[in-house]
Amino acid sequence: MSKDKKKKTIAILRGGKHDYHRSMKSGANVMLSLSKYPEETNVIDVVIDEKGNWFEKGIPSDVHRVFSKADYYVDFTHDVKGDHHNLGSKLDVKQVFKNDFVNILSRVNIKRILNQIGLNTSRYVVFRDDKNLENSLKEIWGKFQTPIIVKDGKHIANKKSLLTYSFLDTYKRIKEILKSGSEAILEEHVDGKYISLSVIPNYRGEDLYIPTPIETINAENKIRSVQGKEIKDKYLPEHSHNKISLFHLDDDTKKRLKYLAKEIHKGLALDYHVLIDICLVKNKKGTEIKILELHTNPHLSEESRFSFILENSGVDMGRFVLDNIEKLEEENLSY
Repeated sequence: MSKDKKKKTIAILRGGKHDYHRSMKSGANVMLSLSKYPEETNVIDVVIDEKGNWFEKGIPSDVHRVFSKADYYVDFTHDVKGDHHNLGSKLDVKQVFKNDFVNILSRVNIKRILNQIGLNTSRYVVFRDDKNLENSLKEIWGKFQTPIIVKDGKHIANKKSLLTYSFLDTYKRIKEILKSGSEAILEEHVDGKYISLSVIPNYRGEDLYIPTPIETINAENKIRSVQGKEIKDKYLPEHSHNKISLFHLDDDTKKRLKYLAKEIHKGLALDYHVLIDICLVKNKKGTEIKILELHTNPHLSEESRFSFILENSGVDMGRFVLDNIEKLEEENLSY
């Protein structure tokens, strides 16, 4: 079947076994945005079930059938080692957001690299096995103020981090993570302004384009009782979507974030967009910037922070995909 030369045929791969529901929502959002550009695109909606079966409009299909029609594909399945990538290369069907390298890095490795290049992350301890776990945790517990955050070492979107004041809950969660074959991260909770910023390389005429960041705010202000004391509930950026607003930076903070973004991209050898969660902590010396999380594959659903940032910079998701396709075409012409 010959490819339509006037339009770009884009296969949207969604579903899969890694994070089915988030993948479906991200893919749906991109397809809806691309529908605004019917003169430029043909879109193939491909749903992959959790067993790996491919479907087009509910009809069984396969990777050969899809890639024989597509010029490009956007993969929301997070299956970085899937065989379809090899077939795509053979058939010259290009992946729009290709980030295989850093997807295989764990949270631990990312934190280690960031610390090696001199960037400030929240304090953390890594558990790799449960030998003498209870005694080790008791020793560490006194060094970290509560609440404490427990994270899976792998970026698993449907397994959110736990924020807890309880030793027993912390112990149980670490045991669960280790049992699943991952490393467990015990991390300090940082108080301050929670800011998310996106960094897009070679975009809008800039080497690194940083749109206006957003602040995530815990609008509910719940009160909980801890050891008989009533305290204002803490929260994590990944849990907090009840209020998001644009955050306008002063010139000094803009410069510092630009430097931080450059160091992250250089240190991790990135050449695509990322979402960075930071905390601005005020102290006697001024404002300290702590890196909380680095999302090398930010999801693109309608309610995601990355989508919110992009929309408020005047770019819809469909246009963003097409802009990235244009980048790929320019790269091919330069060879």
